[in-house]
Amino acid sequence: MDSLFHFLSNLVLFLTLSTLVFAVAAYGALVLRRRKPARARRAQGPAAETTLLRRYVPREKESS
Repeated sequence: MDSLFHFLSNLVLFLTLSTLVFAVAAYGALVLRRRKPARARRAQGPAAETTLLRRYVPREKESS
């Protein structure tokens, strides 16, 4: 019974640590993705906004 508790405590510890490492890595990827070079930031200006969703407008059919 003692070995079962030892195994379960190690499993919980491993899962906790791996979740924390994954969360830190995901946050780091998010920060790197948001980062833009200084030249691109200057070219866009302060009023430039990122569009998350863009309305779909289908192409018009070409008349033959």
